[in-house]
Amino acid sequence: ENKPTGTAFLVAPNLAITARHVVAALTLGDQNASAPSTLKGSVCFGDRVEGCEDVLQVGRVIYISPPDKEDVGLIELVNHDPAVIPVLPIIEKQPTANIIVGKYAYVVGYSFADPRLPAEFLTRLLGGVDGRKRLLPGRILSFGNFNQFGTSKSPRFTSDISTTRGTSGGPLIDLSTGEVLGVSFAGLWQGERGKFAYANTIGSELRDIINRRKGGEDLQIQSQPKGNSSKE
Repeated sequence: ENKPTGTAFLVAPNLAITARHVVAALTLGDQNASAPSTLKGSVCFGDRVEGCEDVLQVGRVIYISPPDKEDVGLIELVNHDPAVIPVLPIIEKQPTANIIVGKYAYVVGYSFADPRLPAEFLTRLLGGVDGRKRLLPGRILSFGNFNQFGTSKSPRFTSDISTTRGTSGGPLIDLSTGEVLGVSFAGLWQGERGKFAYANTIGSELRDIINRRKGGEDLQIQSQPKGNSSKE
């Protein structure tokens, strides 16, 4: 049994971002705006999930995006020391398509074998080793409000990065700057065209919450509409 449900990354002290459907997999109780959700699980910061010693426990759900917007969520972690585990820098301004399309980027995540992908492809990609933290490179192919999963109020990145099950919630990082562009949330195998991966932007509402935490604010739980349908 593969226990991990996805990937997360730190964006402020004790605050991590992941995919909405990953948060949903961690939730034991109903989510609402007046009381913390009951969560189970932890986040590994080691090279491999199996036997990971660099672990932070998950605390509260701080935010979950509406289903028609970004597939993202913010979770609070316990006893995070930014000096030991630094937060990742987020790009200051959302890029435009004419600037970002064609750029090289990568997703960092814990990859697991995925029955939706061809066996030979998985063998070459993972070498039969599940749960290892991997840097998965590729090129951004498009950026807009439409992809294979329909339209969205928020623009999404499409790339040829070889994401797999377990990488949802991982950061999409600009190779040239090291800044986080977005959050990986899904992928699709398209036959001879290969693997396509999709990532959400980090919208203004999330940026505001992140900046408030960086400023030392004790965050209240935001409105949390329920997510649906696990992707990766």
